[in-house]
Amino acid sequence: MNNKRIIFKELPLEIEDVDKEAYEKFKVPNLKQFGTTLVSELVYLLVNDLNFQKAAGEDLHDRVPNLE
Repeated sequence: MNNKRIIFKELPLEIEDVDKEAYEKFKVPNLKQFGTTLVSELVYLLVNDLNFQKAAGEDLHDRVPNLE
C-alpha cells in the first residue's frame, strides 16, 4: 500500500513541469497534447499492481487504447 503513495508524491505539481517530468518519470507523451495520458498511465499501473516492467514492455497505445 505504501508503494502506491510514492507515485502520487512524485507527481509534478505545476503544469509547466508536467511535460518534461512526466516523460522522464513515466515515459508518457506531452500532457498538453494528450491530456488524459498521465492519469491513464497511473490507473494502468495501479490496476496492474504497479508492475512497471510490464508497462515498459508494452506499447503506449496498447496500454491506453482510447488515447486522445
